[in-house]
Amino acid sequence: MKKMTFRFPLPDTHAGILMGNGLFGVAVWGVERLCLTINRADYWDRRESRGITGRMNYRDQLKCWQAGDLDGISRMVDEDETVPIEVATGLPMGRIELGVRIESASLHLADGVLELKEKASEAKLRLAVAADEPLLLIETDRTDLELRCRPAWEFLGDHLASIGHEPPRMFEHGALSGWFQKLPADPCLCLACTRLTGGLAVTAVYGDTEDDARTNAEASLKRVGAGGIDGLIRSTQRWWQDYWAKIPKVELPSKDAEQVYYFGLFKLAAMTKEHVALLQGPWVEEYQMPDCSNDLHFNINVQMCYWPVYAANCLELLDPLLEKLAEWAPRLRRNAELVYGLEDGIFLPMSVGDEGQWLANFWPSFTDFATTGWTAHLLWLRYRYSMDTEFLRRTAYPFMKGAMRIYDAVLQERDGRMMLPMSTSPEYRWSAGGAVGANASFQFACIHFLLEALIAAAEVLDVDAGEAAAWRELKEKVPPWTTTTRTTEEAARLAERQGPGADLDAHPRIAIFEGQDLEFSHRHHAHLGAIHPFDTLESDDVQTDRLLEATLRHWVEVGTGNWIAFSFSHASIIYSRLKQGEAAYLHYELWHRLFANEHGGAVELSHTPGLTTWTIEQRSSPMQMDAYMGAITAIQEMLLHTVRGTMTVFPALPRAWQSGVAFERMRAEGAFLVSARVRDGRITEVEILSEKGAALRMTNNIADEIMVRRGDGDVTTRADVLTLQTEPGETITIRAAGPHPGSPPPA
Repeated sequence: MKKMTFRFPLPDTHAGILMGNGLFGVAVWGVERLCLTINRADYWDRRESRGITGRMNYRDQLKCWQAGDLDGISRMVDEDETVPIEVATGLPMGRIELGVRIESASLHLADGVLELKEKASEAKLRLAVAADEPLLLIETDRTDLELRCRPAWEFLGDHLASIGHEPPRMFEHGALSGWFQKLPADPCLCLACTRLTGGLAVTAVYGDTEDDARTNAEASLKRVGAGGIDGLIRSTQRWWQDYWAKIPKVELPSKDAEQVYYFGLFKLAAMTKEHVALLQGPWVEEYQMPDCSNDLHFNINVQMCYWPVYAANCLELLDPLLEKLAEWAPRLRRNAELVYGLEDGIFLPMSVGDEGQWLANFWPSFTDFATTGWTAHLLWLRYRYSMDTEFLRRTAYPFMKGAMRIYDAVLQERDGRMMLPMSTSPEYRWSAGGAVGANASFQFACIHFLLEALIAAAEVLDVDAGEAAAWRELKEKVPPWTTTTRTTEEAARLAERQGPGADLDAHPRIAIFEGQDLEFSHRHHAHLGAIHPFDTLESDDVQTDRLLEATLRHWVEVGTGNWIAFSFSHASIIYSRLKQGEAAYLHYELWHRLFANEHGGAVELSHTPGLTTWTIEQRSSPMQMDAYMGAITAIQEMLLHTVRGTMTVFPALPRAWQSGVAFERMRAEGAFLVSARVRDGRITEVEILSEKGAALRMTNNIADEIMVRRGDGDVTTRADVLTLQTEPGETITIRAAGPHPGSPPPA
């Protein structure tokens, strides 16, 4: 897909065309005028009314919780009542309006340029966001464009004043116009626009004072004048062309899904290239405060934003996250010392600001140990997809060890088994007493991931043999999950009204935590964490299969009533991991139907009632990015994934895609670049480039007998799982040896 076409009017920011470089973002929309909503990912009010202190230590938390003293836990948090905001927050900035009425726009994905067509005019109008500077470039041959600057204060002045902000100061001096916005405790913002030969340029920069901010803005805009708008646009086009050269190509029967894939990967780079992924990225509506501060939620949202980067072969987009984790390291180690009494631990709370500071609106947010482990999972995947042992040694392995130390501090042994006396499952019951329980299944899945990854890493790096032995011993003592079972009488009563599969109600299933079934519809599928994200499920016996069957049946029965956008994306991925292609595609399609709009945008709350109570009828829906990134991952997972070390091509292909689908050079664990094609329901060919010479395990869902072509000749095999030791740089081709099987691969 080379370009996307948009018909105006685009009525609001949620319908807007999102452009950016990770740090600086623009939403392009408009009805009678062209509106350019501008923001920066680092535009924050960082005043802190609370922070992590030694009073919040785990030992005292546990005592209070076991005594039912939730007020005691609340009193552990010191609040500075002189600060008029509860937590640091990202801020709305404002917008620029141009006096033109747009008829249509074409976004050229290949080079990051947006071409706009005016009504009743053939004048040139092109927009681009500079690849590595906070600059919006507006190329036009119009010299009479009316320009209007509208800071967020116009829409939110009363609220901003109530939290101690001053009104902005507008300025207009010759070709330069814009506003200054002083902040209570952060540098002053200057948003400035200037008219230049060939168009206009807009920047948003900071300074300690208004004069400093203006000097910095003028310097930025002067560089545009020196290089020319056209020159900077060409530089930006080259960056995007290089980016797309690495992105795997896909051919899908569904053009809507193809658009989600390509436009989503455009947004991914626009959100992460120069800054860590926030809930809304660098796009905050000018008319409302961002939901959840536009912070970093490390209990699915940040992780989901980064899931597409691995298969999409753009691992470098993780770099801003890695830089932030390194920058925050002293704070995260201090957190571990204050809360858990550890000198060598790392504790990353569930919700943090852009400087790693704790932000929270409910107390279990500092009892979720898995947020650090789940972040470690992103680092481990970065290693697995690249096989970069130096990255493993310097970055991933130390972080995983620090995350595991938190569990070392809280695990207790009981009757030869390890248990967690107090744990949480992401956001289940919010801050009620029932939000915390013993032995959360999600936490156990995270522990097993960390132990498996640490054992494997120690072997690869040839270090810590003693610790690896201790980790193996610990792994045998940690349960894979916690289970719950209805009594026979309860199951019998339910069977009277439940129909097919009711016999499973008397069978054990995975619990939220000890004594807590999935009692109501919940947006986080955390109790299924052993399936995804942590991939620790060993389903090789009848008992485990039956447990999983009962768990999934109950999950379906409880339903989608409290799901939001990312719930549907994640459900699709979970079904792909279970090789259930129809269910995977259904949940992807439900996301698309309920949360994507006709303009290619997507929001957190459903715009259509009927399946979930979280709809835009309840309140204004924020423009969060996680679910859209999860939808890209859902598409990738239907095409290719690795589960428990075994790669499968087309593991969950729905019937709707059986006629013909293909992908080229999709990255897989083991640093493999994989290409494959299905035609008429049959896999015709698979090609695998091994970058690092890793061992390959691949499911044979191609034919009863396959031919494997390598540099040293062809071999045939009837193995269910193909196992090869590859060579660095080697290309392997696999196809059916003789007739295809009579039926397509199972979905």
